Formats: sequence, C-alpha cells, structure tokens
Amino acid sequence: MLQFDIKPEEVDKASPNRPLNHPPDLKPRPQPVEPTDKPTALPHTSA
Repeated sequence: MLQFDIKPEEVDKASPNRPLNHPPDLKPRPQPVEPTDKPTALPHTSA
C-alpha cells in the first residue's frame, strides 16, 4: 500500500511533463522531415 501511494504521486508529476513533451516533439519532427524528404526525393518512389 505504501509503494502504491508513493508511485501515483511520482507518476502524476512525470505524467503531465511526458504527454506535453511527447505530442509536440513527435508532431514537429515528422512534419518537417516529410516535406523536406519528399521534394528532395521522388514523392511516389519514397511513399
């Protein structure tokens, strides 16, 4: 019971930090990489 009580508190602090950093980090990365690679190489061949 003590372990569970301490875990939720630590996870709560890391939870808000992880989701906020994950979505923005993954979204801006794939978006700029896709358009940059497509024009450089053949879009049909790459896809």
